[in-house]
Amino acid sequence: MLWKVIGDLITMTCAGLTIAVYLYVEKLRNVLGKCIVSNLCCLLIISLDRIADNMVKFIDMPPILDNVVVDFAFAYYLWFSIISYHLWKLLTSLSCAENPNQFRIYSIFVWVTTSIYVSALYIMRRYLNISSETASLMICLPKCVAYGFNVVMFILTAHYMIKVKRELNRYKVQEETTVTCLDIDSQTYLQFVRISALMGVSYIIFAIFYYIRQSYFNERPFWVVICFDRFYGAFIFLMLIPRRSTLSLLVDSFAAQA
Repeated sequence: MLWKVIGDLITMTCAGLTIAVYLYVEKLRNVLGKCIVSNLCCLLIISLDRIADNMVKFIDMPPILDNVVVDFAFAYYLWFSIISYHLWKLLTSLSCAENPNQFRIYSIFVWVTTSIYVSALYIMRRYLNISSETASLMICLPKCVAYGFNVVMFILTAHYMIKVKRELNRYKVQEETTVTCLDIDSQTYLQFVRISALMGVSYIIFAIFYYIRQSYFNERPFWVVICFDRFYGAFIFLMLIPRRSTLSLLVDSFAAQA
């Protein structure tokens, strides 16, 4: 359908704009920002594959990204797990300094794990002649494991933030150091809520699509979710960029370049 192609184009545009902002603003080029950019790059490839699939339906041509997109689709979900883990580590760590090699470690883990997974899936499909049901299970099971890990990280992070906030309120004193701690906690809390909302929406979309595929259910009752999935990049852009802190950093970067 034409509206799906339009949705994918909007997703690619918004994801590209978000990536551009994160790469342009120096203060956003931290470990978390780089992980978000990597996740969005995978989303760009997935959206491009969807557009290519629609071209295949209307034009007599072979699939373009059929094998490549499997790598990026799995890496897309792995980056969500990395973001969940890094948020938890960021909040619970007593040190404010970031490990300069942390993003490299994350990248090696994501792409080595993705390579092993895709290679194993290819070998089982090519040489072991597994059924389509088994292949579907192999594709969905690692994603479910990643989702379970993200849920655990979300619960641990939320529990830690609630605990810290209670302790700060209990021992609150009128000192500058305490106010600073409260401000940092508030900013981190809002960032945690926004990114958790992005991941939560992604989980819900995946669960509904998996249910539709397994039950051969009609997609029409879920057209709102399907439409939201196609325009997911716009949701990411609205959650991450039009914020006072991000826009302020962007204006400061423009001023510094002028």
